[in-house]
Amino acid sequence: METTQENLLGDLESNLVVASTGQRSLNYIIDFVSFIVLMALVIIIIYFFAPSIVEDFFGMNSLVQRIYILVLNGLFMETIESLTKGRSLGKLITSTKTVNEDATDISTVTAFARGFCRVVPFNQFSAFGTPSHPWHDKWTKTYVIDLKDSYIVNN
Repeated sequence: METTQENLLGDLESNLVVASTGQRSLNYIIDFVSFIVLMALVIIIIYFFAPSIVEDFFGMNSLVQRIYILVLNGLFMETIESLTKGRSLGKLITSTKTVNEDATDISTVTAFARGFCRVVPFNQFSAFGTPSHPWHDKWTKTYVIDLKDSYIVNN
């Protein structure tokens, strides 16, 4: 779906093409796999220095483990999107980017809010549909755009 929006300040004209559901799904898969790989490396390093911490984690209730993983994944995504101005590994591969409604780069606060919103149960399922605009985008007033088909022109 193609959406044309103007910056509220009137100095930026943009033609934004929202990323497809397929792109969003691929972003999620790539980002989640990269998170799991990073977590596995961290667990191995922690186990090398303090095996009791890892043993305690794996001895926890599975619901508590899942909550920890959701929170850590949100923090991981917040950090990545904050450092890269809206790009994660998945978004780099699929040529997509997170932007504010006015087509500007997201701030660290917005990236943190998006990461926090990802902890909400069933958030991932809210991305299915056309156009794909999941809760963590709606609540933070952001879009994931297809960079190949979008453009931003400064007047």
